[in-house]
Amino acid sequence: MIEWAGQPNEAYNLISYACKKYELDEIEVAVPWYEYEMEKELRSQSFSLHPNDGTVYIVNPKRLVKQLEPYLNDKLLDSFVAKLAAHEHVEITFGNQSTTLTIKEFVSFVFDFQPQDASIQNLQNEIGGVLPIPFPYTAGLNYV
Repeated sequence: MIEWAGQPNEAYNLISYACKKYELDEIEVAVPWYEYEMEKELRSQSFSLHPNDGTVYIVNPKRLVKQLEPYLNDKLLDSFVAKLAAHEHVEITFGNQSTTLTIKEFVSFVFDFQPQDASIQNLQNEIGGVLPIPFPYTAGLNYV
């Protein structure tokens, strides 16, 4: 299954029905990391986590943050600022906090739902889980 809509419990019931009706041993369901309710429904089943596919190159961090302003403002994070610093680093400021990240760390901060660096995960937690950005999952129909 590559896409679903509606209430997660109803989607889960349809998946279960399909498995029984067609005597399927398994069915693959792509669930983006931000679909918490569907994840809860599927928790009793075996699953594996896969990151979004693709490569990200941020040309202008300040412009990216400007383009994300509607999302950030909706999440009550209107004080978030990012600007290119010396030697390919990005300085981010939110609230009274300021820190400098490498470009690679900034990409992880904005896009990775399971960053390999614990300090990036801590930064994401400090801003209330607003980041990473919940972009469409590349395995779904909404990805263009």
